[in-house]
Amino acid sequence: MFSGEHFLNKTEGTEQEFKIEKLFIHPKYNTETQDNDVALIKLNRPATLNNRVNTICLPDDSFHFPPGTRCTISGFGATAWMGSASNVLMQAEVPIVSMKICSHEASYGGKVTKNMICAGMRKGGVDACQGDSGGPMVCKNPANPKQWVLTGVTSWGEECAAALKYGVYAKVKNYLLWINFLTGNMPTSPPETSGRPPLPSGRPPPLPSGIPPLPSGGPPPLPSGIPPLPNGGPPPLP
Repeated sequence: MFSGEHFLNKTEGTEQEFKIEKLFIHPKYNTETQDNDVALIKLNRPATLNNRVNTICLPDDSFHFPPGTRCTISGFGATAWMGSASNVLMQAEVPIVSMKICSHEASYGGKVTKNMICAGMRKGGVDACQGDSGGPMVCKNPANPKQWVLTGVTSWGEECAAALKYGVYAKVKNYLLWINFLTGNMPTSPPETSGRPPLPSGRPPPLPSGIPPLPSGGPPPLPSGIPPLPNGGPPPLP
């Protein structure tokens, strides 16, 4: 695979070639529904960062991209439904669409899951297409407009740029635990795929100050004046 590529039909001298060392497909990827349509690739060596090759930030869990937020998509995919791939890297700007609109029966009905995010124009005309799958949808950081974050991964759609048929992307924010574990940023056991965070490793935290631990040897004695229950259980009801 390559980075730094801009024109597929000629060599520019900016390309960097890599081998794939490991491929991680999400363990709950569903080939029928396209739910959890996300994967990670580990390259055989680090990339050289320059003005053609750079990194992209992951979204913070607190980031919120409301409907109407304009984001950028890019890829070498077809420029029309059933068309041929592009020889030059293309990009376009699309607004995020609410789950309510994207799940409307006139659009995709119940096919859109909580792990997906939709973007595109109601009237169509601008969209990702065949060959763009796996590409990025990047949006400006709401806390720092100079920074771009990876918000979605191009996944699926019906036709390309058709009215009411928005582009559907894997919602990156839902996979932060999985990504951080695989990239070594969370040195614990693999996260549960249910979405709950894993239990922390090691001993439990100490009791807060002011709450003494139970004394060794068992529970404290009953206070004076309150006799213990007789052997055999509680007294009979009157």
